[in-house]
Order: sequence, then structure tokens, then C-alpha cells
Amino acid sequence: MKVYLIRHASAFVDMTGQKPVKQWHLKPEGAALSGQLGEVVGGLERPPQLLISSSQLKAFETGAHMARALGVPLALNDAFGEVSAGVSKFLGPRYAEIMKYLFEHQDASLFGEANFADAKARFTEGLAALVREQQLAGLESLGIVSHSGVLSLAYQSFAGGELEEIEKSMKFPDVAALEFKENGSFEGLIEPFGQHLLVPPVIPEEEKEAHKVIIDEIDQALREQKADRVAELYKQLGVSPKDPGVFNELSGAFGASTTEWNEYRERQIPSLEELSEQGREVTQK
Repeated sequence: MKVYLIRHASAFVDMTGQKPVKQWHLKPEGAALSGQLGEVVGGLERPPQLLISSSQLKAFETGAHMARALGVPLALNDAFGEVSAGVSKFLGPRYAEIMKYLFEHQDASLFGEANFADAKARFTEGLAALVREQQLAGLESLGIVSHSGVLSLAYQSFAGGELEEIEKSMKFPDVAALEFKENGSFEGLIEPFGQHLLVPPVIPEEEKEAHKVIIDEIDQALREQKADRVAELYKQLGVSPKDPGVFNELSGAFGASTTEWNEYRERQIPSLEELSEQGREVTQK
């Protein structure tokens, strides 16, 4: 089976801590590039017949725009979520420093969340199971829409390479392609990240403002668990998955991420020494 590993498009970044990372929406430019990437991938040999996305909004929206371009279904599965929802907000200018450390010390965790080793296992085991399941269903290809940290870990575990270099090679959005055997084991690399040139669109300011108004309304509808209203608003952004039931799942994930965020939003970024001590404690256990 051919598996496409897809990194989400560019999103609005909230460094104030007011909005959970899982609830960051795509920028209008990111939405347009997601559609472009869908068209590019659709022209490749064995394009994806199904897209699976994490429930983070930037991944879901990337997948939804690609699914529309490809004419395929989109489903959610948080086996393919990012390592930590809190990384971007808390790290700020220390992002590269902390990520480098965590790539090198995968048993250390940030804010008491899952560590990189656990996230890699979650992703790779979930992918192997999905490949076996979908091949039994007759599919020859599928795409996973996810995030740079966990995608880097998964890609390295399959195809090798340096984690930092893999992450740096990924654009917003981007895609790599791998081949898997029927039993879900990795067979070979078809195409690495960074191979397709997308043309950034010019979005008029009035369209950007209209986009912002709609995503604010989407957030409100998600908070109120109004899946039908969420679907109606997303349709205005060109997002209309074949299975509207996905909006019920999205609403549930939205509420859960808000609760999770409130639990750790005030925590301080640990020093590298503190992270190192965590790693030693995990190893000793």
C-alpha cells in the first residue's frame, strides 16, 4: 500500500495562550495551498483513496481541502495527533532548542505529557494497523494528515535520516510517500518531503477578514457542540467532507482540548536540566 504522510498547512498562531494549539485554524493562504497540494497529489501514481487526519483543526482543515480536491473521504483518528498540544505556545523562541533536546532524548516529556518515544509508537502502530485494515477493505493507497514532530519521528523510524533535518525539510503543507507491505510493515521510501513546489496565493484583505469572521463563528459553534452549524460554516470555507458525522467528532475533540489546555497553560517551560532529570527518572524506572 502507498501511504502519504502529509504535514498540515500554515495556521494562525496564538502565542498569548488564549486558544489551545489544537484549535488553531488554517490561514486563508494555508487553505488554498492545501487544495493545491490535493491537486498535485491527485496527479501522482496511486493517489490516496482515503485521508485520515488528527482532530487538531489545522490538520482537519488541511485534510478537508485536500479531500475535496481529490474527491475522497476524510476521517479523524488521534493516533496521528502531535506529540504535545502545548509545545508551540509554551516554547516560543525556545522551540528549536527544546525540540532538538526532545528529539535526542525521546523518553523526556514536556509538561508531564506523552514523550516522543510514546508518540512515535502510537503513530507507527496505528499506521500499521490502519494499513492492514484498509488493504483488507480493498484500498491501495491512503494519506495521513498530521504534524511535524510526530511525522518526523514516524518518517525516521521507517526511512531513516536525522530528525532535525527531516523536520526542517517539511514545508507548510508538504507530503512524503512510502510503501507498506500487506502486514503493515514498511517496504520502502517512494518520495521524501520537500519535492513539490506550491505557488503561494495572493489573498485580498477583504477575503482574509471574511475568513477570520467565519472561523470565529466556527469556534463558537464548536464550543456549543452545534455540529450542524459547524458544518454549515465550514461549507462557506469550501470544507464539506463526504461524511458529515466528522463534525460531531470534531466538536467533542474541541471541548476536550479546551479542558486539557486549561490544565497546563500556566506551567513554566522546564530547563534542559529539568528535562534531563526527567529522562534519567524514566530510564531508572
